[in-house]
Amino acid sequence: MKPLEILVAFDAYLSEGGLRLEAVVIGGAALNLLGVISRATKDCDILHPELPEVVKLAARAFAATVRRSGMNCAHFCLGLTTKTRTRIGLVTFTQQ
Repeated sequence: MKPLEILVAFDAYLSEGGLRLEAVVIGGAALNLLGVISRATKDCDILHPELPEVVKLAARAFAATVRRSGMNCAHFCLGLTTKTRTRIGLVTFTQQ
C-alpha cells in the first residue's frame, strides 16, 4: 500500500471515530504525496503537531484492523519527527 492509500484509509478511520488530524508531513511520504516519487515508503514523518495520545491509540487500532484485513502495508509507520529528526511516538502498521 502506498502512503496516499494508507493515509486516506487512516483519515476515514479517524473520521468514523469522530477524530481529525491535520499535520505537516515531510520526507519520503511527502514526496510521494506530491507525486515527486512513486515508490512506497516505510514511514510517514510528521513535523507538526505532536501526535495527540488519542490519535496514537486510533493509529494502533487502525494498524490492527489493517493487519486483520490482510491489506499490504508492511513496515509503514506514522510518527512524529522533531526538527532534529529524532523520532518520537512511532505507531507501526507492520504486519508481524
